Amino acid sequence: MRRRGRRRRGRSCEGGGGEGGAAWAEAARAEAARAEAARAARAARKEEARAEEAWAEEAARAEEEAWARAREWVKSSLHVFGFDEKAKKIEGMLFGSEVAIGFLAIGIVGIAGAGKTTVVRKVLNIKRVRYEFSPIIQLCPSDIIKEEEFTRAVSISIVASILKQLGDNANDDTDQEEGIRLGKHLKRLNELLRGKKYLIVLDDVWHMNDFYSDLAGGVEDDNTWDRLSHGLPKDSGGAVMVTTRITRVARGMVGDQKNLILVEQLDRESCWRIFMDSIADQVTYSTRITLLRMKKEIQDQSLGLPLIAKTLAEFLPKKIGRLRID
Repeated sequence: MRRRGRRRRGRSCEGGGGEGGAAWAEAARAEAARAEAARAARAARKEEARAEEAWAEEAARAEEEAWARAREWVKSSLHVFGFDEKAKKIEGMLFGSEVAIGFLAIGIVGIAGAGKTTVVRKVLNIKRVRYEFSPIIQLCPSDIIKEEEFTRAVSISIVASILKQLGDNANDDTDQEEGIRLGKHLKRLNELLRGKKYLIVLDDVWHMNDFYSDLAGGVEDDNTWDRLSHGLPKDSGGAVMVTTRITRVARGMVGDQKNLILVEQLDRESCWRIFMDSIADQVTYSTRITLLRMKKEIQDQSLGLPLIAKTLAEFLPKKIGRLRID
């Protein structure tokens, strides 16, 4: 009897051990499943991170390529903006039959910031111009004229400034009457330029008066030397380029309509390209994105003027940078 009872207890223990083993196995399988799920989740997150990184790299690459194309486009921008054509046209005029043995005056007209001075610089950078014209003199009369009224004293200062660039100190006897002093300066200028293929640039002329008028004119009376034209020899292939905002001033100085070059405002896309070129490689990626979103506003504010587009490129990125810091 005792033996039978022990067997029953043994069987009972065996049965209980089987149930415990099954529970343990089930728990182990559940733990393994959770571990596998965790591994899968980690792998998914890594894959997602890799995908995001690849997308960011692709976006950055595409953006950089876009900017590279923009910079490449701007390398030929002078042609696109029309400055190159105008410079070439002026080059053709400077070496045309009219100036070959005589004299030529060219007027470059456009509103402030349109690129008149840029066109002049393009012309002066042409190798043939630098090689064949000498001396080349550049003068900004508006830097000399400080008062509203264009007086004879101003005329004297302008001629004296030209003489100074020619290496002549223009010794001036201030005790003499202004008309006599101006005449002496003009005669001296004529002497220094005689027989030379000179090129004089008068940048940003505002006033139209007798002193500036008819640059192609000669001395009518040897006793009267009171115009800039009197100091400019007309028989050695010399030339004068005038930039002004006022068409009437240009016509009064250079005469014939065919000698006028009009620098017009640019289209919106050209201004945008100038803006982009001016900020290329100088701003962060995030600032570029912000500026791209402001494209229409920047185009509106540029008003078709290269100078304004460049000015906007100077301060807008800095302003955006300050806003980010604040």
